[in-house]
This record gives sequence, structure tokens and C-alpha cells, in this order.
Amino acid sequence: MKNSSIRIATLVAVISFVWILSGNLENSDKSKRLKSPDEFKGEAIPRQRVRIRKIFAKDWNQKIIIRGQTSTSRSVILRAETTGVIEAVSVKKGSKVSDNQLILKIDPAERVSKLKESTALLRQRKIEYKAALKLAKRGFRAETKLAEAQALLDRAKANLKSIQKDIERTRIVAPFEGILERRFVEKGAFVQVGDHLAQLVDLNPIYFIGAVSEAEIDKLALGMAATIKLKNNHVAKGKVHFLGSVADPETRTFKVEISIPNPTGIIKAGLTSHIKIQLKSIKAHFLSSSLLSLGDEGSLGVKAVNSDKKVKFFPVTILSDQSNGVWVHGLPETLSLITIGQGYVKADQLVETYAEQSSKREGAK
Repeated sequence: MKNSSIRIATLVAVISFVWILSGNLENSDKSKRLKSPDEFKGEAIPRQRVRIRKIFAKDWNQKIIIRGQTSTSRSVILRAETTGVIEAVSVKKGSKVSDNQLILKIDPAERVSKLKESTALLRQRKIEYKAALKLAKRGFRAETKLAEAQALLDRAKANLKSIQKDIERTRIVAPFEGILERRFVEKGAFVQVGDHLAQLVDLNPIYFIGAVSEAEIDKLALGMAATIKLKNNHVAKGKVHFLGSVADPETRTFKVEISIPNPTGIIKAGLTSHIKIQLKSIKAHFLSSSLLSLGDEGSLGVKAVNSDKKVKFFPVTILSDQSNGVWVHGLPETLSLITIGQGYVKADQLVETYAEQSSKREGAK
């Protein structure tokens, strides 16, 4: 895309230079060509002869090429939520893990005895509360005593739940199906709350991350089909998953994410690749770049002849620059294009035409 943009810019610059130069030469020689009205009496003014070619619009398949790299769809660092010694390591680095699979286990140590104590205390508090409730209903105990029994019961329940939760935290499990990319601890290591334990990544789907220009972002939509090609020539299909809404302040580009199914994990994260997104085809013409010229207002376009043999200037938009010509948009579907003599005629000028030989016609490859 970069080389194509440079060629287009160079082409426009050359055309602009020729246009300015031709205007200066015309003005310098104008006095030599002008005749007085008396000199034209009885004399027919000859028309400029130009060669024309009938051209027809063709379907041009628009596509956007985005360069970037692959990325994980999810990546998390598992951290310790309790203190203790690593008792067991269940998964090796690089292994696939399923959702909720055990990865590491911290020794519960005294938590087991605390659990038994809390369970027994809760049972006791339940009995005390039931007894206090019966006495309160018969009027043998004050409401304050019943409230106290209720508070002790609630505290016992909360304490047991806290111990159970702390024991659950000694089991480090996978939060989703993925690959254990890194493990930061080994068996026997002492960990504290917040310490890194392992990194888990999800490569299915895998994402392609790239960026598009301001001119291209509005041509894309969520769900559009995309084809990814890696440097190892591996090809895969995906869909547009995310389109940025805010341009990067430095590059003025918008982030694009493509979601690609990757059940076998063959596509790794961080690979340089490019994505092709096919857009709807539009009608366009393929021309030699030498046929482009500048209009009176400096717009890029071509000159053609209408049915009255008058020259008409048609502005165009360059869609694609190739080695043997350019694809342009903005012309009528059929057109009598001037292929020789366009530099000597102007818009609305009457001309004589002759057809180009079919063997000399240019076409898009």
C-alpha cells in the first residue's frame, strides 16, 4: 500500500507539472496564433482531431489489506489469594488445561483443624439459639438474650464460611480452557497474598490486531469475513470482531480486531501476518495512467467526447495503482475516451474523432 501511494503521488505531481507547463507555453504562443476577425472571413476553422476508444465499466473487487500480528483472545496472571507453601504442581508449562482444572495446590495446614472447630461451634450455637427461642416464646427469657444467641449463631456461620473460603483458595484452578504459558513457582515455594503463580492464555479464538486509515474505517463492519495469511503461508478465515471508535493521536489510524477460530492452537500469538477483507464490488474502469490529466480546477480526471463531438472532462478517484495502469471510479459506464490529443483540447471544444485500432487497445490484466 505504501509503494502504491507513492506511485499515485508521483503520478499526480507529474501531471500537475505538465498541466502548468502546457498553460505557460499556450500563453506564450497565444499572440502568434491569434488572428483578427477579418482574417477568418470566408475561412472555416478546422477542428482538432483526436483519437477515441470506447471503454466499458467492469466490476472491481474492493479489498482492504491490514498488516499486524496475532494476539491471545484472553490472558490472565493467576495470583495467590492466601498464604502458604505450594503442596502440589498438577500441570506442566505449555500444557492445555480445561475450565476449572487444578493447576497448583497450597498446603491447607492448620485450616483443616480450624474448619473442624468452626463446624463444631456452629452446631453448638444452633442448639443454644433454639433453646433461647423456646424460652423466649414461653416468656422465660428476655428478648435481649434471644438477640444475643442470634448474634452468636450468625458469627459462627460467618466464621465457618470464611474458613471454607480460605481452604478453597488453596486450590489454584484454571478460570477458562487454555494453555499454561508460564508457571512462576515450584513445589515447596512459600507464597503470600498477591504473589504471581501462573499465566494462562486462550488461543481459541486467536485475534489478529491491526489498524486502518481514516478513509478505510467506514468501509468495515462487524462480522465481515476476513482471510489471514501468515509468513509461513498458513491461511485461515475469520471475522471482524472489533472496530475502534477513536483514532490513535499519533498515527491517525483505527484499531481493528479479527477473531479467528484456532481449535488446534496451530496459530501462535505474536506472529506477523496480514489480513485481507473483501468488500462489495463496484463499477470501475481500468486506464493507462498516461491518459489522466488535470481539469481547470486542478482535479484529476480524463477527457472524453460526447455524442455531439464535444470534449467533456470527468473527474475520477484512483482506486488502485498497478504497474500497467490504474483503476478509477467516477466515470459513466460507457465512455468515448480520448487516447491521443487530449493535451490539445479543452472542455466543450468541438473536435473531429477517429477510432483507435482494436489491436492497440489496452486492458487490465
